[in-house]
Amino acid sequence: MSNSPPVIFALQPEAASVVVVVVSAVTLALVLVLRRLIQRPGGLASGLLLALPLALPIMAALLFSRFMLPEVTVLRPVMPSFARVGDGLGQLVLVRGGRGNILIPYALAGSTPWLLLIGGAIASLTVLRRAAGVYVMKRLLRRCIPLGDFGRPDVVAMVARLAGAFELKSPPEVLVFRGGGHGAYAMAGHGGRILLSDCVLRILEGPELEATIAHEMAHLKARDVRLVAVAGFFRDLVAWNPIAHVALRRLELDRELEADRRAADVTGRPLAVASSLLKMCSFSRSEGLRMSTALGFWTGRGRVKRRVTNMLAVADGRAVTGSSTTLPFVAAAALAAALALQVGGAITEGDGAAFAVAWGGSSSEEVKVWTPAADPRNSKRITDPDAAHGGGRSAAARRRLRTQSDLELLRSAPAVAAKNLPKWMEAMTRVARNRGITSTAPGLSTATGWQVQPLISDQPIGLGVYRIERLSLPPKVLQP
Repeated sequence: MSNSPPVIFALQPEAASVVVVVVSAVTLALVLVLRRLIQRPGGLASGLLLALPLALPIMAALLFSRFMLPEVTVLRPVMPSFARVGDGLGQLVLVRGGRGNILIPYALAGSTPWLLLIGGAIASLTVLRRAAGVYVMKRLLRRCIPLGDFGRPDVVAMVARLAGAFELKSPPEVLVFRGGGHGAYAMAGHGGRILLSDCVLRILEGPELEATIAHEMAHLKARDVRLVAVAGFFRDLVAWNPIAHVALRRLELDRELEADRRAADVTGRPLAVASSLLKMCSFSRSEGLRMSTALGFWTGRGRVKRRVTNMLAVADGRAVTGSSTTLPFVAAAALAAALALQVGGAITEGDGAAFAVAWGGSSSEEVKVWTPAADPRNSKRITDPDAAHGGGRSAAARRRLRTQSDLELLRSAPAVAAKNLPKWMEAMTRVARNRGITSTAPGLSTATGWQVQPLISDQPIGLGVYRIERLSLPPKVLQP
């Protein structure tokens, strides 16, 4: 077994990262089930329900967590911490071995920041990618021309008619661009904007073009662009959480499916919606281009297949298109939030126990075990401790000699039997007091002590999974 200092990766329930992952998983499962039960378009209320797994975990972490990231610490043997006067223990960690009968004490040598660095790097990359997308869209806007200048008065009239059908305050501005991609895009802003590539106007027939524009107007009506942008920002904050990426993709898919249903409801042509999707996919493949849709959304082949299948179901009467009231979505969001927050609170109300992966350290068979009999104060053979150290010396000198003797014994036997832990702590406390370490030393209090119990084998430290529990001994034993 290696004698290198043990390294522990502890997953503490109180850590914000744990709260975020657990709450996001619970919330996502709940909202997907509730969304499936409702099975109707709900506009903005529907989008807010699907955005809950991205916003709620961050709120729960702020409410319940005590740490930012899982603890990653390097341990060091306890006794070298007493090499200099006034040097404290740090937090005390007792590693169990020998079927739980032997404890090897360590002290925390400090946490490593690499998890924080990795999480920050991932979040930075997602933010940069989003900023790059905004830059690309701004460049695209500079190449656009108004629809009225493109020579398609029939499309201008179509836009005005659809704006009335969607009950928009005013028709959105429609811009046309050439080159640099294809498709249709909805953009937020005053009144909203719709960007159309010239190839869309060229390859789509009248009903298909109407369905495409209606789809983008459905995004504007439901405020999908702003909603997905905000949800993406929340995802970027916790970009290290894989569940957040799943939740965002599920939100984007839901908004696309709902916009398709609203477009089919307004135009009365679900097959035209499906046909427009298939034509644009076919065109993108023939031109070697990547299929794209509204700003901030991504569409893969699997999603296009699902959208087309959904429109076929609407055409066959197997799926509904009309909007429902917001009440079912509000009730579903309230239920999911209440249950998820209860879970977040429950996992942080424990006794501080955690699970950990650890590696390195010494085997309990490789170290000498301290016993109370080895302590000269507990030995019957020595009746006068002062005489054993030289009765003619001053009290301070005798105290230094006794402290040195205690320290040498503790160093020579770094392990301790579990049943003798209180006596061992008394000896440690006595040494700490005589060496000027006050009761504020965190390793000598029940609030910050830990014990590590192997879950798989009896090896005290080695590559494996462990349970970390609070060290529970009477304060009068642990405090000098």
